[in-house]
Amino acid sequence: MTASMSSLLLDVTTVLMMTPASWATAQSLPELINASCSFTTWYLDIDMEKLSNRNPGSLSTDIYFGENSCTGHKVGNHLIFDYDIESCLTNKKPSEIEMVYTNQLVYAYHDPKHNFIIQSINWTLDISCHTQWDESDRSYVTFNQPTGGNNSSTNSTASILTQFFVDPNFQQEISGNPLNATTGAKVFVKTFVQNVDWTVTMKHLSCYAEPNQNGHGARYYLIKNDFEMDANTHKLSWTDHETQFEFQAFPMTGPDQRLYIKCDATLCDEADVICHRTL
Repeated sequence: MTASMSSLLLDVTTVLMMTPASWATAQSLPELINASCSFTTWYLDIDMEKLSNRNPGSLSTDIYFGENSCTGHKVGNHLIFDYDIESCLTNKKPSEIEMVYTNQLVYAYHDPKHNFIIQSINWTLDISCHTQWDESDRSYVTFNQPTGGNNSSTNSTASILTQFFVDPNFQQEISGNPLNATTGAKVFVKTFVQNVDWTVTMKHLSCYAEPNQNGHGARYYLIKNDFEMDANTHKLSWTDHETQFEFQAFPMTGPDQRLYIKCDATLCDEADVICHRTL
């Protein structure tokens, strides 16, 4: 064990001695990415060789766009993301002169045995696509301040999003409200903070079933304040920004037996002592 650690330290020291200038003049994340967009498509090209020079040990499999399932594909030393403009949890906001689509590149450390579990976040980069309303068909990409290391900023648009899946790998999404699932079938749920700069943490998660879409009537809690309340509900993983769990679908009593599932949580900014409620 001692010999292995000594060897590792020696390797790192050698790299630092050989390339001191590269650390002093490391390129920013936007400089490593060739990004473009249109009214229909995102296109991102990350130079993995340059990224590895900036952040040694970077793995293409740890990078995703918007959500964990939107991964890139390797072409030589480049990692390519080519997705529909409204996919991968992209948000859009119209103005008088343009439509702005926003999303985020994320470098996440995944569990080595279960790739769908995120252990921590290395860096994020907010990306916006601006498409003009006029007949020029002009579009362009802008980058917002990246997060990672000691960089941080508060994102006031953070919100909670809940998705339902039929498989434990969280790949095959199903519709909710009402939940389209057979009674007794396992349902896999992912609740996470959307559009966050990672200084915001999610606490006191509660997920519950209601007898109707309007929210009138008693709630049946699957999870309440982060604790399992239902015997067939089990938390699978949780971080400061995402919780995954499973439960068995069941009918509700009354005239409407369909299943309406809702989740809410408290979002806390590291810089503030007061948390705001997001329903």
